[in-house]
Amino acid sequence: MGFVLADSPPVIAALAGEHMPESFQPRDFAALRDNFIHYQGDLWLAGKLLCPAPGEQPLTLFRAGLYSLEGGVVSIDGRRMADGETFDFAAGEHRLLYENGACLKLWALPEVPRPKVPFDSGPVMTNF
Repeated sequence: MGFVLADSPPVIAALAGEHMPESFQPRDFAALRDNFIHYQGDLWLAGKLLCPAPGEQPLTLFRAGLYSLEGGVVSIDGRRMADGETFDFAAGEHRLLYENGACLKLWALPEVPRPKVPFDSGPVMTNF
């Protein structure tokens, strides 16, 4: 499972898509911005935020494996994928069709993550 702890201003900014001068190389910035979804607290998990757009749009998956959809229905490579379903995808370029609705989450996990209890607020690690 891929994850990022948003524990410093440059990482927080990159995950939000806000470039900070002298923080990350462009490819690293894009990787953080495009391949992680906020889970809870300071924890971001691997996945994609899928937002509606007219017609087909490109979808690049950075790794092969199981992906689970949260929040609606999309078509990826002509296959209908509904809320809660999990599909196995190859890494690389895919075609997404999602024209209406709110943004959805495509988690790079075998199931949609559902926390049993929320994380406490505050530092993730101390005395390290």
